[in-house]
Amino acid sequence: MITTSGGIAYYHPQRRQCFLSNERELKFFKIYTQTNCELECLTNFTLSKCGCVKFSMPRTHDMPVCREDKIHCYAQAEDDLLLREFTEGLKTTDFNYRGLTECNCMPACTSLVYNAEISQGNFDLNKLLSAMGITNSPQDLQMSRLEIYFKENQFITSKRSELYGVTDFLANCGGIFGLFMGFSILSLVEMLYHFTLRFWSNIQFASIVCYLFYIMNSKEVDLSGNEKGTIDDGGENINKSSGSEMPHKKIFCPNIRTVVSDYCAKTSIHGVQYLGETRPFREKLFWFSVFVVSIYCALTLIRNIYIKWNETPVIVSFSEKSTPVWNIPFPAVTICTETKRTLRLNAPSYGDLFNMLKVDVKNKRRFDAKMANLSDTELEEFVTLLHICNTQIIDEGVPVLYPQLVDYFAVLDRMAPSFDAMFTFCKWFNVFGDCKGLFTETYTEEGVCFTFNGLNDTDLYRENTCQHQKAQEMVIPKSNWISNRSLSWSLENGYSKNTGIHTYPARVLSAGSRAGLFVAIQNFGKNLDYMCRGPIQGFKVLLHSPDDVPQVSKQFVRIPLGKEILIAVKPNMITTSGGIAYYHPQRRQCFLSNERELKFFKIYTQTNCELECLTNFTLSKCGCVKFSMPRTHDMPVCREDKIHCYAQAEDDLLLREFTEGLKTTDFNYRGLTECNCMPACTSLVYNAEISQGNFDLDKLLSAMGITNSPQDLQMSRLEIYFKENQFITSKRSELYGVTDFLANCGGIFGLFMGFSILSLVEMLYHFTLRFWSNIQC
Repeated sequence: MITTSGGIAYYHPQRRQCFLSNERELKFFKIYTQTNCELECLTNFTLSKCGCVKFSMPRTHDMPVCREDKIHCYAQAEDDLLLREFTEGLKTTDFNYRGLTECNCMPACTSLVYNAEISQGNFDLNKLLSAMGITNSPQDLQMSRLEIYFKENQFITSKRSELYGVTDFLANCGGIFGLFMGFSILSLVEMLYHFTLRFWSNIQFASIVCYLFYIMNSKEVDLSGNEKGTIDDGGENINKSSGSEMPHKKIFCPNIRTVVSDYCAKTSIHGVQYLGETRPFREKLFWFSVFVVSIYCALTLIRNIYIKWNETPVIVSFSEKSTPVWNIPFPAVTICTETKRTLRLNAPSYGDLFNMLKVDVKNKRRFDAKMANLSDTELEEFVTLLHICNTQIIDEGVPVLYPQLVDYFAVLDRMAPSFDAMFTFCKWFNVFGDCKGLFTETYTEEGVCFTFNGLNDTDLYRENTCQHQKAQEMVIPKSNWISNRSLSWSLENGYSKNTGIHTYPARVLSAGSRAGLFVAIQNFGKNLDYMCRGPIQGFKVLLHSPDDVPQVSKQFVRIPLGKEILIAVKPNMITTSGGIAYYHPQRRQCFLSNERELKFFKIYTQTNCELECLTNFTLSKCGCVKFSMPRTHDMPVCREDKIHCYAQAEDDLLLREFTEGLKTTDFNYRGLTECNCMPACTSLVYNAEISQGNFDLDKLLSAMGITNSPQDLQMSRLEIYFKENQFITSKRSELYGVTDFLANCGGIFGLFMGFSILSLVEMLYHFTLRFWSNIQC
């Protein structure tokens, strides 16, 4: 998104290279956009070339629609228009130095474009309908599913603004003139005053004096004022004759008027000295008016500078130099299988049990496990699956199905596919090997997942959380690739200088697939359950920063079965200059690592903060939290009768944050919400470019001479690597710091008044210390 500051509205559209909404009126459209303008121009060009327009083009009733004999004409018209625009755009003249074309379809000053990252999977409608017990669907029915969502909660907009506005120009002029000449606008007024108003007043006064002397015949008068009756440039008759003595000066105690006259005569502020002279009233009125106007202009421009400094103190710009990829961690990769349970022989599937539950709840308002002939183990697994399968299809009236409290972590470990059954082999640092040393088990809202290169839960969670204590019980497998698991990295400070190649979190030495992560993952057809996760089977992959807790359901890349997925990663990192640390977080719109302490997490990130806020909101709304949420031992875990509550809580929290964000008051002019989860000042996001191909496992095994593989085995391959060796980071820095603010204030005051800090000290000195000293004398 590109927005526009109000200051550039005064520029001609050709100078700013965009149109405001009220500057370019279109014939067919109410709203100006570049796309609408180009379509209108094509319509007009087609009409002039072919005498008609295509049926889909905007038109009035008097414009003929092209028939079939004009299809080639209007198709060719688009190419001809592009050629004409290209030719005209190359021409530059005195009147068209910016390549103005006849269409003149410059971008709108405020524009919005949506960029997309795409992943896909296979949608098996027949197996979904079979799992749901639907058998009477049309045989030729085909279906696709589309899901569109924003990847992040915030984004950085681009902004058209003045590189050099009038205020900046005047401030710099004032600084240059003041530095080299001590010149201001009042200096220019002084020059004009001396050669116009003062000159005229002196001539007028001198003529009157000469006329009086002529009448009185008291003495000769020399108009030049160089003899007996000398007239100074102020028009005062000194009346000094040769041999005469100066009149005796009356000594009196200094009063305010004396101090003001003394200050006016000696101040360094331009123009003030004329207010203290014995001059005609019209001259004093003139100088007073000029002085007031100068103060008004200076204060108005300084007010503009203050608004700019107060409202936009921080700018996000590109860094001056590129950053090598080995300076940041390789992305943390969390992989979750869509198969949540290994199906045992003759055991009912989740779909069977869920359909039975719907019927029982509808008819009896309860679920009879004995009638379903379920063991305690199977019932525990079914209750756990209700939390990690598609919760959107669970109604509010689900009762408590299992009387005892369920240890969800233990049940997930027991029923989920084992690590060895899921991961075949991996490649890291261009070395093939076992995956156990690379991945750690992670509990998410999707169930059991496995994370590569994420921080350990002991480094993420605080000591009093269940996640931290659970992580202490887990044994982290040793790896030759990660020799030291002690954390010596932070996103804000990076790696320590003495960190070697095999770091924690891990990093790579270069871009390209050779330096990336390669994973072969598999599944068995007998374990696929189309009722739990829907018609798309395979895996979900989330790329995230190592210090973020993975929330796979929010944003992910699909890895379908029988496919090879290549992900080229482009990091997007925002760093922070030291100068903005002194600003309040609300002004700079981000938190430093030590400014926002979280209850459950050791490290502040926006993702962690949002998860903590959702946890607190769910606890207050439902009286419990979901098993995957961060929690302490005194926080109850939601059972199956609260699934609808905690699912609804997330939507309610989003609505509350949206409503609070729209409110702006004197104390909340930046839309502060109760969660207050602004981005971290240093953040790292991994953008993905995805490509895929078919992975034919059967033909591969046949070519390798392997004939004894399981018939229902399905495999996918995943490869993740950096796209380029360097990338350009964005940087938060001061747009207007205190130094810039004072420099511009000094330039404005210097330009309009010749005013400086010493001028203020002069004023205080004359009306305090000097006044007191004169009284003492």
